[in-house]
Amino acid sequence: MLASSQSDQPAGVNIAGVSIRVRAEDPGLRIGMDGTMSLFRSAVSNPDVDLSVSWGIPALAPQAVARFDSGATWKLFTTDQQYIFQFQTPFFGKLPYKEARVSADLSRGQIYLRPDAFPGRPVDPFEYPLDELLMVHLLAQGRGIELHGCGLIADGEGILFLGHSGAGKSTMGQLWQQTGQARILSDDRIIVRQLEGQLWMYGTPWHGERRYSLNERVPLRQIYFLCHGAAHQLVHLPAAQRVAMLVARSFLPFHSSAGVQFSLDLCQELVRSIPCHELYFCPEASVISFLKKHRLGAQTCSFAS
Repeated sequence: MLASSQSDQPAGVNIAGVSIRVRAEDPGLRIGMDGTMSLFRSAVSNPDVDLSVSWGIPALAPQAVARFDSGATWKLFTTDQQYIFQFQTPFFGKLPYKEARVSADLSRGQIYLRPDAFPGRPVDPFEYPLDELLMVHLLAQGRGIELHGCGLIADGEGILFLGHSGAGKSTMGQLWQQTGQARILSDDRIIVRQLEGQLWMYGTPWHGERRYSLNERVPLRQIYFLCHGAAHQLVHLPAAQRVAMLVARSFLPFHSSAGVQFSLDLCQELVRSIPCHELYFCPEASVISFLKKHRLGAQTCSFAS
């Protein structure tokens, strides 16, 4: 069930130390937050992004330039002053059911909704994929990077398992969770930021099939690139390959050259600062003792499960 907010009261979220506040402008428009997003709800007094929400979608300005088409639910347009995210689905016809117009510096914006697409219920203005799109763009402004991975806290330190869909991120999280030796920040999306002289790993509301999600952070100490294997094996990789694999598992605003460059620089810093290995594993709890046995500095080793 959506947790709702009165129309005259702002609602906010804080994800990885990045805050977004939203206020309903029209009477009767109730704001709600669904699922794990409610874990990141926060009273935000000085937000990084300040948004308002209203009914009705205005016509797209003639000077708006198409920048990206996901081929699915969203498109991006830009003007000199704005990013314009449009969302549509065949269920609601050819016209957008939602649109977000955000200033070029991402500090403020307006969300427009089609009333027929949101009948009689609290509206979650951060409903996916707008929430994640905003965060990817905000991070690329020099704040951090979102990665496709499972992040966990073990012995007070952060371990990050990166992988594409099907690589075993949720499985790895479940194996650690079942032992009671770790807490899972997320089993699908993790944010990394460089603050206070070190690299921090943050949980997100965007989880995988096991639905792990924590609103916490931990210093990042180890990165593994997940692969399925018949036995547990760690493989040391050249630096260039580690950077390439990290970028391939990142969420980047490819239409923004400055955002992409910042993200690439941060990936290089991660490779320089954090031990990274390719991990072949079979889905058994013995992988945990294997990783504890071969912590930092391992190059190539194997362990038959």
